[in-house]
Amino acid sequence: MARRIILAVVDGPVTPRHRYAAELCFETICGFELVDVVTAQEAEGREGEVVWYGREFEFEIEVEVGVEVESESEVEGEVEIEIESEIGVGVGVGVEVVGGVGVGDGVGVGDGDGVADGGGGRRVWMEACGLLSGRERTAVPPERDVLAFAFFCATRMEEAVEGAPRDAMGRFQAADSAAARGGWLERPEVELRMRAWTRSWGWEVEPREFRLVPTVDVDSALAFRGKGVLRTGAACARELVRGRVGEAVRRAAVAAGWGEDPFDTYGELERLHAEAGLRARYFFLLADRGPHDRGMDWRRPALREVVRRVAETAEVGIHPGVRAHDAADAAVAIGRERERLEEVLGVKVEHARFHYLLQRPPATWRACVEAGIRHDHSMGFADRVGFRTGCARPIRAYDLDKEAPLNLWLHPVVAMDATLRRYMGLAPGEAVERVRALAAEARAVGGEVELLWHNETSSGEAGWEGWREVYGRMVGV
Repeated sequence: MARRIILAVVDGPVTPRHRYAAELCFETICGFELVDVVTAQEAEGREGEVVWYGREFEFEIEVEVGVEVESESEVEGEVEIEIESEIGVGVGVGVEVVGGVGVGDGVGVGDGDGVADGGGGRRVWMEACGLLSGRERTAVPPERDVLAFAFFCATRMEEAVEGAPRDAMGRFQAADSAAARGGWLERPEVELRMRAWTRSWGWEVEPREFRLVPTVDVDSALAFRGKGVLRTGAACARELVRGRVGEAVRRAAVAAGWGEDPFDTYGELERLHAEAGLRARYFFLLADRGPHDRGMDWRRPALREVVRRVAETAEVGIHPGVRAHDAADAAVAIGRERERLEEVLGVKVEHARFHYLLQRPPATWRACVEAGIRHDHSMGFADRVGFRTGCARPIRAYDLDKEAPLNLWLHPVVAMDATLRRYMGLAPGEAVERVRALAAEARAVGGEVELLWHNETSSGEAGWEGWREVYGRMVGV
């Protein structure tokens, strides 16, 4: 049976930040039952294990028989530590002093007069830094406060501060993150710190099974087929001008129905998924054509046939384009693309991943919710592999502007094919080993690795020579 936790906030009133961080750490990460988040006074008499969350305290030590202790090294036996918090709640801690080292074996809470009710049972403490008590934003992670550290990472606070650095696409990069600077980007640091805290109190988190989640982004569903006469003719003309006669002939032949389209790798991908016992999720780009959104027209019969074929054996989500993400009315634009996919499939669509892994939290997350998206799979960096939220599992989104949780789950993208080859410059074998190392980190906490691949990567063409077999090795990690 899972532990039943009550978080008692010692300093000040309970805020939405307290509730969100407690839900994230105790329920999502540890698998405990979070009964409630209350003030210190409200915690008395409640059923469940109380975790006292507050700042450091000044205290005096008195031996239980009334003998004053001038130094810890001069006493052996039972002592009682009396702590009075900033809000007047006295906390008495029963301590066994052995060789000057105190070992806690009981904590009691009094009525504010500095006299505790004794050590009737152990009470558990978490140190607080104050970040969860207000609306402060910072680009520096709080190190000693486990709940605040989790809140900082999960809300992507460093990305939401004024003046946060961004690349030409408007993305916050891994190179600018606290995780990269601190050397913990490639491990689920939030989960590891929470586990270390639970072990310090003799607790064990609920066991979970590791999951590998294969996903495929479909930016260009087909390379040659189904593009239409004008577009195919223009592409063939460009090939001829470049002196690539063979490519022009090949393109024309495939467009006419002779030969296989190199980007139609779905059958091969689904074979690999089936052999590994996995069910993948594909994200299709159905955006209006633009400088960064260069996929097929969503009304093309060839594209619609691919979407329906894939949906027979896999899950399907929408891949909102750059124009939709950056639109002033982003929720409307994202919703429009979601509706296109629903029209093709005839089912409700609630999963999305943004083209180029675009994310500007919390505005992007609000737009998702308003557009009917309930699961976002964009939570990964383009320039580095790793755990962007510090977590190896889906977590609930939180809106730092509105100071409220959102009805949206963020799925961590741990590694992308383009990241491994283009940004990090890894060879195929090196990429496989890097993903295996990430999988080992996630497996250690019973988490998951969401792998992002593209259908054209498995073609072994267009710069992906030598990578065709890589994906099969990765889905077997």
